[in-house]
Amino acid sequence: MSRHRRKILIVDDQLDLCEALCEILTQEGYDSQCAENGQEALNNLKARKVHLILLDWQMPIMGGAEFLARKKASVILARIPVIVLSAAANLQSLLAAAGVPFIQKPIDLTTLLAAIDRLIV
Repeated sequence: MSRHRRKILIVDDQLDLCEALCEILTQEGYDSQCAENGQEALNNLKARKVHLILLDWQMPIMGGAEFLARKKASVILARIPVIVLSAAANLQSLLAAAGVPFIQKPIDLTTLLAAIDRLIV
């Protein structure tokens, strides 16, 4: 399947970063959408199928840890791959143990695009 059919949900409370990532991913041929927190992301996922989730860890209302737990508990959502994006460097070993890719903020676009390609293309 080509990139333009692949849908990515970006979950981040930093609206500027979310919009910038959305624009970059659109230029790369992906169909992307933003959610400001984990709860909004879960609501979006009820209405829209996605192939990958880019997830910030620290957000108001519902952060990354709670979102991952709820996603894992859902038969429908559990298989969607996630890449966690965070400035918190201490998450790498925790997420690696859970099998969740981690990319440190500020985000290196080459690293991010390569990780996306490995997971969904």
